[in-house]
Order: sequence, then structure tokens, then C-alpha cells
Amino acid sequence: MNVKEHFRRNWQTYLIVGLLLLVLLVLIGNSFTSRSTNFASETNTRFSKSYPINPAVSYEGSYYNGEIGEKKITQANIELETENYFGSKNSIINSIKAKKGVILDEGEYKDKDNKKSLYLSAKVPSEELDALLEELKTFADVKSLSINTQDVTKNYGDYSDRLSRYEEQIKKYKDMLKRNISIEDEIKIQNRIDQLEDQTFYLEKRMSEIDDEVNYSKVYITLREKQSVLESVDFLGFKESAKLFLNSLNTAFRLVIILIGFLLPFGVIYLIYKLIKRFFKK
Repeated sequence: MNVKEHFRRNWQTYLIVGLLLLVLLVLIGNSFTSRSTNFASETNTRFSKSYPINPAVSYEGSYYNGEIGEKKITQANIELETENYFGSKNSIINSIKAKKGVILDEGEYKDKDNKKSLYLSAKVPSEELDALLEELKTFADVKSLSINTQDVTKNYGDYSDRLSRYEEQIKKYKDMLKRNISIEDEIKIQNRIDQLEDQTFYLEKRMSEIDDEVNYSKVYITLREKQSVLESVDFLGFKESAKLFLNSLNTAFRLVIILIGFLLPFGVIYLIYKLIKRFFKK
């Protein structure tokens, strides 16, 4: 039996095997594409995470060693909206600096409509807080404003009393070291002095922090760019209609691609079938 006669009798078997191989190749290709897409999606998600900002604030005051007066910590939150974003932003920053304030943190972001937002935190001398807020109101439209005050006089007084007691104890223990005492007692006394000095260091640091928070009020500012009148007007829903048309066009294009990908193997199979049939008719 020659080769041509063999193919003539078994061409249907070879055709079926060829079709199965073609389907298998298509399935393998789709699986590889799906895995590549998932890997890219996971990679983009992993590296596109946004992390909140946590600024370090340094304190420059010294602990209060005089008569304790009223101690109050004041913070303000203000949200502004403006069409002149850059002008308002520059005015806000210049106003803070003019009040001898310090910018602690600054972040700028854009939304899906490409509108900008500024998130800014600063501290200004407490006596300048009211004046600063009044100026901020002139730079943009005020959407919200809140002022929070916390009275820390009692806490500060407690720290001051403890500090005085610890310092007196340290002085007494140091006087004891000048006496004729055993080495064992000397070690115990020195350990106690070290413990008290650690406590005094903590109290001095905490009182310094409170002094700074009392003397400098924090203000948290949010500035958002708002749409102009022309941008906010959508005649006859043209903008939405255009978006819907583009989305529909994109969906239709994808369906055509999917349909072509689905029918292509059948077209190839039919072409192979016609070629084989023509070959054996010769």
C-alpha cells in the first residue's frame, strides 16, 4: 500500500487528530495569557499601594520651671474650595510663614477629573491662630471649620510636682553617698538614683512637649480645586453621552476580537479540510 492510498483511507483519522492538537494549542495559549494578565495585575497592585504620611515632629521647648499657669492645646481643621488653586495654595503657604509658622507636612493629589487637592499641616504661634484662620477664609470658600481645645493644666501640674519630688530624692540619695556606707548600700543607692534620673528625664521631655503644643497651635488645611461654571455645565448630557458612546464602542470592539478568536480555529479547520479533500480528488 503506497502513501497516497494510506492517506486516502485514513485521512479522517488524521484530520481528527489534527483538530484535537489545534484545540489543545488554543487552550494552552489562553491559559498562558490569563496567567500573564493575573501576574501583571498582582504586580501593579503590590507596587501601587499608597501609604499614609507620618511626619516626625520635633519639639524645641524646655520644661516649665516657674509658676504654672493655664495650659491649653488648640488644634484647628479647615476645608477650603477654590477655582484659583495655585493662587490660593501660594497665599496659604505665605500666610503661614508670615505668622512665623512651620509647615509639618504637605501632600498634593489629583482625582479622576484631574482636579487637585492639597493636604497641609502646620504649627503657628498660638496667639496667631485666629488671625491665620481669618486670612485663610479670604483665600477660598470655606466648606468646614472646627477648633478643638484641650486643657492639660492638671496633667502639667502633676508632672511638675513629681519632677520636684524626684529631684529632692536624688539630692538626698547623693548626700547619702558622701557618708561612710558599705559597698552593697552604695550600689543600691546608685541604682535608685539612676531610676529617678530616668524618671526625671521622661518628665522633663513630656513637659517640654506640652509646652510646645501649648505655645504652637496645629492647623490642618485641606484645599480642593472646584469645577468652574463652564466645566460644571453639561449641555443636554453631551459629556455623559460621549462617555457612553466610547464605552459602547470599546465593548463592541472587544466582542469582535473575541468572536474572531472563537471562529478562527474553525476557519483553519475548514481550510485544512478543503485542502485535504482537493488533494485526494486528484
